[in-house]
Amino acid sequence: MSGVSVDHGDGAYAWDRSIWLWDSYFAVVWAATLVFVLGTDFPGWHTRAVGAALLVPLAPWYVLVGRPILKGEPPDERRALGYLVGCLAELDRSDVTDLSSPPPPYPPPLERSREWG
Repeated sequence: MSGVSVDHGDGAYAWDRSIWLWDSYFAVVWAATLVFVLGTDFPGWHTRAVGAALLVPLAPWYVLVGRPILKGEPPDERRALGYLVGCLAELDRSDVTDLSSPPPPYPPPLERSREWG
């Protein structure tokens, strides 16, 4: 989107005016995900607690790493990529925390889907 100019009337881009909208968005999505993880009936409580515990570090990770990237001028693309990789690595750990649970339902194999359609 470089080279695109939009006049907002007050001369400032939404990014430049305030970061509280991004902070609020992160907080709402993080809290909703935590409620979703803890509020479901399946899998068992232990697995849900581990999943919730893995979400907790994402809040300080955002405050310490993500937020400064958003406020940086100019934005540092390498640090932003590192932030996303850190988030994905944290969430990836949640996939292997409880191997005793049955796997989630996946789409049917390609051969079987051909029979259906």
